[in-house]
Amino acid sequence: MNTSLTLSVSKKGLAELLHEVHGLTVPHYQRKYCWEEVHCESLLRDIQAVAFHGVTTHYFGTITLSALANGQWYIVDGQQRMSTVSLFLHALSQHITDAGVKSMLEECLHTGPLLKLAFEDPTDQKTWRHLVLDRFCDEESINRAMVGNHAFFAAQLAKKDPAAWADAVQEGRLLQRLLFVQVDLPSSLAPQRIFERMNATRLEINQMDLIKNYLLYCAGADEEQAVYQLWEERFHGCLWIFELIIETKAAAEVPENRLYKMFRQLHHSLSHQPHAVRGFLLDLETVTARYHEASKTFESFTGGPQHGFSWRYRWLLMKASMVYTAPDERPQRDQALAQLAGYLMTWIAAERLPVNRMHKRSEDANSCFKWLDEISAAGNTAAAFTAVLGKHCQPESREAVRAGIEGWLSLSTPRPTANAQIVFGHEMVGGSASQSAEQLEEAFWRLLEKRRRPGSDDA
Repeated sequence: MNTSLTLSVSKKGLAELLHEVHGLTVPHYQRKYCWEEVHCESLLRDIQAVAFHGVTTHYFGTITLSALANGQWYIVDGQQRMSTVSLFLHALSQHITDAGVKSMLEECLHTGPLLKLAFEDPTDQKTWRHLVLDRFCDEESINRAMVGNHAFFAAQLAKKDPAAWADAVQEGRLLQRLLFVQVDLPSSLAPQRIFERMNATRLEINQMDLIKNYLLYCAGADEEQAVYQLWEERFHGCLWIFELIIETKAAAEVPENRLYKMFRQLHHSLSHQPHAVRGFLLDLETVTARYHEASKTFESFTGGPQHGFSWRYRWLLMKASMVYTAPDERPQRDQALAQLAGYLMTWIAAERLPVNRMHKRSEDANSCFKWLDEISAAGNTAAAFTAVLGKHCQPESREAVRAGIEGWLSLSTPRPTANAQIVFGHEMVGGSASQSAEQLEEAFWRLLEKRRRPGSDDA
């Protein structure tokens, strides 16, 4: 039996979307309308860009709909955006004096005498009807976010001549240039379950949607389909890649809800180079592959991934993946990562902390960011990476290395192997559990020194 499902996905302008549907209902299982003024400010800037500043299109993101009857739809995802756009359109219809344009806007908000947008939540529904139809709403039934955002739009619109806004609507610079990706769910899917699944990872979905939409916008009409296909095949759901690269370039930890803004700041030039977007994603795929390779190399120096070493130094591993691009630079990279591994072992001994708790030491993350800044200041090259790591990660003494090995063996859970051996590249330093730390240190130090020598076969 064929159990495959077909989703209808289409790109539509705001006017087309609103004219095609008779009604959009926000179901009761959705959260109340809660966008803040900062969201409205961002939305208004995007609207003004297409209306007055020559931007040809703006992607609002995805709106997911589930069909009811008689042209009515549930909004499964995207209700905050659609509700805010509706607030803007109503405030604009009040601001504009041209009767013809006012009628065009009101057609976007009404189906005959009925409002197109409705809320099953009684507070949101009463507030919406109060704003648009001037119906009475007592103080306890007001959604203050909805009222406040409507007032914000009214105040901002008042700063510009109504005729200018009317021209933007009539000339198609507003309703036609604001684009949505509309996803229509088949009737066999329960919309509430879909909403719950999406809401469970909403932060990731939102940030990824914003980054994807920005790249599609930058790509332009000619490259849009190719970029979309590449994104869906290689990067869908991979927020961690963008998080890691953004933090590495910014040399700072970035809160998840600010990843999109930081991404735009770091890659604003893409908006002027539509044909560079696909190349950017292909380069990103290559860097990601090099990151995985560097992580495995680093873990071979530290005894395996179970100790969490690569998490602590993930930014430096990503930086190494960005700067060591040529095959003949790999020995340099491996030498730097070996020095980083030696530094880590001495740090464990000095701090006397269990390995599985090291990730809580924020000051060590700060050290990584300081080193990233130094690498950038020194030219952001493979040579700069090698020099900075060499400066900071030289073990201070043979005693420090011995203490690091001894501390690592005593604090690791489980022990590296049954015979207490350390994996260092493709060679082993090990023996019985009773073997002295001095003997282990001697062999480890010999390997480390060999890897530091230029031209070493093991480098």
